[in-house]
Amino acid sequence: MKRFILIFLIFAFLPIITKSEQNDVGLSFKLNRSLSVLPFEEARLNEDSDKELKVVNGIFSIAADLFYKSKRRAYFNLSMEYSSLLVNDDFYDLNGQSLNGYFVKIGFNGISYMETPEKFTPYLGYGLGVIFINTNQDNLTTYKKDDYETSKGDLFAEFTLSIDLKGGLLIPINEKFALTTDLDFGIYFSQYLGLIPKLQVGGIYWLD
Repeated sequence: MKRFILIFLIFAFLPIITKSEQNDVGLSFKLNRSLSVLPFEEARLNEDSDKELKVVNGIFSIAADLFYKSKRRAYFNLSMEYSSLLVNDDFYDLNGQSLNGYFVKIGFNGISYMETPEKFTPYLGYGLGVIFINTNQDNLTTYKKDDYETSKGDLFAEFTLSIDLKGGLLIPINEKFALTTDLDFGIYFSQYLGLIPKLQVGGIYWLD
């Protein structure tokens, strides 16, 4: 019985062993910075003011990605990104306290390379992001009623989605490691985030 189990395990793992240099599975780490933020709307945090402002001027992010080959030049991509919100300095509440926050995005993406990843090649990416937003908006005093200060935290929902598109270059350094650089374009379903183009750089290490 043990012999049959051993034979089964050998045949089960043989495809993985024989594909060791075909870049089937990869892990990458990336940094990105927004080039701009184009919100669908501007806002007034202080309701005593008539001036509307862009809430977020930019974002800075770090991300980790897992790649898994689905076809010869196509990969599934699961990503996790932590992004710090770079809030407009002029956007503050009645007490002068500024808004701050961050979000975590889990991305479900597809990546298509023009050539196999062993070569220098352009690529295109597309996918959906699930975003969890955390800010201090509930602690901000945004309007007064009968001289009594009241807080109102309704700028950002705790949860939203994004549609993500990207185009970039993969630059192999050796059989196991490659540099990546790409231009990302995200459509965020949050009125104060909106459209966000980002420049991203990083590296990918092929585990298998």
